[in-house]
Amino acid sequence: MARIKFLVLSAIALAPALALPGSKTSATCAQPTVPSYQACGGFAVDAKPCPKGHICIDDPRKPSCGMACGIPGICVEPIPCMGFVGKPCEDENKICVDDPTDTCDPNNGGRDCLGLCV
Repeated sequence: MARIKFLVLSAIALAPALALPGSKTSATCAQPTVPSYQACGGFAVDAKPCPKGHICIDDPRKPSCGMACGIPGICVEPIPCMGFVGKPCEDENKICVDDPTDTCDPNNGGRDCLGLCV
């Protein structure tokens, strides 16, 4: 009898999670917003310059040889992150990547290198 009571109480507790799609109690998970960027550089015939206040970098989200191989880069606003104080990106949809415009290499002794939010 105790086992049946446990199963009934468990089913009641799980009911909101088991709701049918479209019902008023169904929950949906929000998908993170993937930032989009203007393309720049590379060997594109119609490559546009970046807007004022932005820089053109290889797209770190796509492993490749980047603009050196003719693949377009992306225009980003140079918002610094990490470095000595470990400052994360304020936009939770962005990640901190190595800043390709400086000579600091985080993989070669540069633990305090600043990055860029992408």
